[in-house]
Amino acid sequence: MTFRKPFLPASLSIMVPAPLATTLQEDVICDRLYLTGLSYYGIQDQFSRPKQSDPQDNLFLYLRQGRGSINAYGNYKRIQAGQYFLIPVGEEFSLNPSRGEGCELIVVRFRGAMAGEILRHGVRHAVTLMGGERRDLERLLLQLVNCLERGFSIETMRYATCILSYALANLFYSRSSSDEDDEMPSNASTMVVEVATQYMREHLEHRLRLEEIAAHAGYTPTYFSSLFRRKTGYSPITYFNIMKMQRACELLTSTRMRILDICAQLGIEDNYYFSRLFTKTIGMSPKMYRKTHTQPQS
Repeated sequence: MTFRKPFLPASLSIMVPAPLATTLQEDVICDRLYLTGLSYYGIQDQFSRPKQSDPQDNLFLYLRQGRGSINAYGNYKRIQAGQYFLIPVGEEFSLNPSRGEGCELIVVRFRGAMAGEILRHGVRHAVTLMGGERRDLERLLLQLVNCLERGFSIETMRYATCILSYALANLFYSRSSSDEDDEMPSNASTMVVEVATQYMREHLEHRLRLEEIAAHAGYTPTYFSSLFRRKTGYSPITYFNIMKMQRACELLTSTRMRILDICAQLGIEDNYYFSRLFTKTIGMSPKMYRKTHTQPQS
C-alpha cells in the first residue's frame, strides 16, 4: 500500500518500557499526563483493540489518510482523513477502512491523573481538524517521534510530556472557548459549515442533536451554533430540518412511498409533526405538494 507523502516509516511503534512508565507515574512533572507509546500503521484490513489489551492506556487516534468506519462506544461512526478520536482505558474499538482503500493511522497511548479530565473534555465522535490545525498536530506528532527516538531518559520523557500536553491542550481546551467575539477567518468558518452540512446530509435518516453536529465539527455547541447562524442565517437544527424537508420533496415526487414511510425514513416518528414541519417549511401540506408537483401518468 502506497500513501501520498508517507508520514512516518511503515509500522513504526515506540513503546515506553513498563518500569519507566511506573517511574513516570510518580514523577513530579509527568505524573499528571505522560506518554506510554506511539505507533504508526498503514492498514488495509480491520484494526482493533480488544477489551483486555492495553488495560491502563487511553488512546488518541488520528487518521492522516484514508477513510472508513470506527466501531466504538457500541456504535459505528464514519471517520475520514484529518479526524481524531478518543478511546478511554478499557474501551474496545475497531477501525475498518473503506473498501478498496487503506488508512494511515497514528495511535498515541497516554496515562496520568489528567487523562480523565482530557477525556471529559473530549467527545465520543470523530472530530474534524482544519488545514492549520492538522499541520500543527502533525508537526507535534513528529516532534514526539523525534524525541522518543533519542531514548528513554527521564529528561527525554519530561520533554515528551510537555509536547503531548501542548498538543492535547491545543485540540481540546482552545476549542472549549466560546468567546463569540473572536472571529475566525472567513474561509475557515466556511469549511466548518461545509463539514457540518455534509454530516447532516449523510444522517438525514437520524435525529441529530446540536451537540452531535457541533462535536463532529470540533467545537462547543454554543460557539458552533453562533458560527453556523452567522454563515447561513439559520440555527443548525433548523437547517437540518430544512434539508430533511427538501429530501421529503424529492421522495414525494419521485416515488410512490406513503407519507408515513417517508416520515419514518427521515427519522421523524410523529406523522403529525412531520406534516406540520413540512407545511411550515414548504408552504403546503405533503399531500398537496405531491398532488401539485407530480406529473399525471398517461
